Amino acid sequence: MGEVFLSYKSEDRARAARLVRALEESDIDVWWDQHIGAGDAWRQQIGERLDAARCVVVLWTKTSVGPAGGFVQDEAARAERRGTYLPVTLDDVELPLGFGARQALSLVGWRGNRDAAAFATLLAKVREMIGGDAPKAAVPLASQPGRRTVLIGGAAAAALAAGGVFLAVPATRCRLFPCATDTPEPVALPVLPFRNLSGNPDADFLADGITEEIRNAIARAGTIRVAARTSSNTFTGADLDMQAAARKLGVGWLLDGSVRNVDGKVRVNTTLVEAESGFEKWSESYDREMQDVLALQSEIASTVATTLQGSLDPQSSAAVARLPTANSQAFEAYLRGRKLLDLASDLETDRAALALFDQAVALDPGYAGAHAARARTLQAIANSDPDLTQQRANYNAALSAAQRAVALDPQLAAAQSTLGYILMYGRLDFPAAREPFAKARDSAPDDADILIRYGLFHARVADMKTGLAALKRATELDPLNPRAFRAHSMALYAARQHRAAIAVMKKGLALNPALSIGHATIGDALLQLGELPAAIAEYRLEPLEHIRHTGLAVALRKAGQTAGAEAEMAALRQTGENVWFQVAQVLAQWGDSTAAMDALDKALVLRDAGLPLLRDDPFLDPLRGLPRFQAFQRKLNFG
Repeated sequence: MGEVFLSYKSEDRARAARLVRALEESDIDVWWDQHIGAGDAWRQQIGERLDAARCVVVLWTKTSVGPAGGFVQDEAARAERRGTYLPVTLDDVELPLGFGARQALSLVGWRGNRDAAAFATLLAKVREMIGGDAPKAAVPLASQPGRRTVLIGGAAAAALAAGGVFLAVPATRCRLFPCATDTPEPVALPVLPFRNLSGNPDADFLADGITEEIRNAIARAGTIRVAARTSSNTFTGADLDMQAAARKLGVGWLLDGSVRNVDGKVRVNTTLVEAESGFEKWSESYDREMQDVLALQSEIASTVATTLQGSLDPQSSAAVARLPTANSQAFEAYLRGRKLLDLASDLETDRAALALFDQAVALDPGYAGAHAARARTLQAIANSDPDLTQQRANYNAALSAAQRAVALDPQLAAAQSTLGYILMYGRLDFPAAREPFAKARDSAPDDADILIRYGLFHARVADMKTGLAALKRATELDPLNPRAFRAHSMALYAARQHRAAIAVMKKGLALNPALSIGHATIGDALLQLGELPAAIAEYRLEPLEHIRHTGLAVALRKAGQTAGAEAEMAALRQTGENVWFQVAQVLAQWGDSTAAMDALDKALVLRDAGLPLLRDDPFLDPLRGLPRFQAFQRKLNFG
């Protein structure tokens, strides 16, 4: 990785990330400081990557051209000496003295559209440079004092803290992680779970709901990247160590709060804390009637955004003020339903959640978020319902609910992502699923859950580069989310990167030892590597019954334990009607290609949720040369 090196000021990180995405989606390998690992050798990493790059894109902005842009200017000077310097302006600025000899390419006002003429010009120049002669040999970084060495005094101290890197020198930390600044540029902000102080556990739904809606409202401002929900929700409690939380999340600020709901009166306390010092930048208490809580969430979000950024433009202010619904009763039903859905405990709990979402949309038929949540619930019920007739009816109802949500609010990422998921797994309509997944990613490019679905879709349709990049990004945005690591590992396994798949899945299991499909994926990878005893041991730890039986049926047969393998196959068939895809996997590995294809035909009739794996599943490799299998794959139309 790294034909292109990106040099930028930390305050411009969000705009830099937009350019990285566009270049990577155009098949350009980019190295930027988000790839820096832990330890004291970070400066050496930067120097090595800078020297290895054929093209150094330097982003000139209001922040990088001034006295505070010394790091960028050092990198630009070094690139200019080596003939790899490519200046790009994001703001209408005059380049620093000595850097204006070469005409800069302008991306002023560019919003990330790869079809824009300005980006096309940049892309052509980048391709020209990386296709040319190798860059000149560079003077070792350590021998160049420059501003970097002067400002940080040589090697900066770094500490690795339980899942996140936290650099002790403030200026360096902000170079590697987004921090709050005095300029109106994006920063990362975790909104920690608001505590329920009502003395009644039944009011947990309100504290959770207010937390989530404040996150959504702040994100709509567009100037702050709200840290991922799953990682942020890891930290809660009155005795929370703010500094430890910030280190693990790699951020400089935290928003904390509490909710007390008594007799319809709601008190919300909020505090914005500078994590390193523990200093409260802003704190406020609000007393509201229940029907006024919706507007309060937008008020808090606006105050937080302006406190961190200085001001909001009219468009951002309007986005923050936009309410998901004007009906407080619909909002309460929605929050109660979401609390039940998040439990993911059993079919009856999901049905109870559905009843609440039904109530919410009855009270406000235009409530897009409630329609999207209703779609997700119907999908979850369909996945769990043993009645195949009812399962199909629920998938159809889920599709209708998702389409309604998208029609009401095309910018609602959760609605678009849910629609894509249902089209992919419920309808096996991969071409139709592509657009809603893309729209969801475009609406919420830093939402880890959206990226997980987007990345898995692309991995399943054999666009591994896009899929793996999105899934890796999800783990970076949500470093304490085991589901993100599971998805990334499963895609790595499908890409035949078995050692990497094992390493990533182990991170997910470290976060949640009961993570479903975790041990099985490690077992699958070990099986492909020929490490049978280790694979069998992993399969035996898999909590998901039909997945455990599948792995053991294959591995035991390969180990010569035929009776044990047949017993596992029999157990697999007993787990339900809709396991024909797994049956096909086992039969393919046993060498019975005709029976395996018969099982796939049955899986297609039932729209088996395993079929999206077919395009790159190593277990089906013995079938890929068969004309019957090739015709079957064409029928699925992965695109």
